[in-house]
Amino acid sequence: ISQNIRIGGTLMAIFLIFLLTAIFVKVPFSPVAFFTITMMKIVFINSFGAILQGSLFGLAALFPASYTTPIMSGQGLAGAFAAISMICALASGSSLEDNAFGYFITACVVVLLALLSYMALIRLVR
Repeated sequence: ISQNIRIGGTLMAIFLIFLLTAIFVKVPFSPVAFFTITMMKIVFINSFGAILQGSLFGLAALFPASYTTPIMSGQGLAGAFAAISMICALASGSSLEDNAFGYFITACVVVLLALLSYMALIRLVR
């Protein structure tokens, strides 16, 4: 499987799962159905995330060693961004449902920006 498909495909899959999650925030489910769907989404997001991470490190390995440092820094920044987003959501005083919806829509926007940036990068190389 080509690197472009691995990176672009996993970003698209993660985007779609986060979008589905944002939509499901507004849909009432029984606790068992909600738990089952949530666990399935977690498995898929983490699986696609692992493929994406491996593909990004594989891409960085084609360049000098100094290119892996920005990837590691970006992963740390992503963790900090998620924590800050959660703090802002809690500080807003909104309902839990609205906080969750905003949180997942923000994730959709970030993943979509990453996908569009990667597509622009591919066009620059050609």
